[in-house]
Amino acid sequence: MLCAELDGFAEIAREEDPEAVHAILSSFRERFNGPVADCGGVVVSHAGARAMAVFGTPVAHGNEAERALRAALAVRDGTAGPASGAGP
Repeated sequence: MLCAELDGFAEIAREEDPEAVHAILSSFRERFNGPVADCGGVVVSHAGARAMAVFGTPVAHGNEAERALRAALAVRDGTAGPASGAGP
């Protein structure tokens, strides 16, 4: 399982207009969803500035922890694309 939260979102939401907040959340979701999918995970939840994904379902590959870690690093670094050794 991989969980992520947009740091400082509460302050941003208080200071920005609704359109800007929506754009920030959309960007965060794209930044999360891409690497998760590229590493074979499934996004199961988006709740405000939080996201959660699981690995090993519906098909287990035996290296789910590595896949989740690679996805987490890609989310943190803002990169997308298949992570080395994490393909299907």
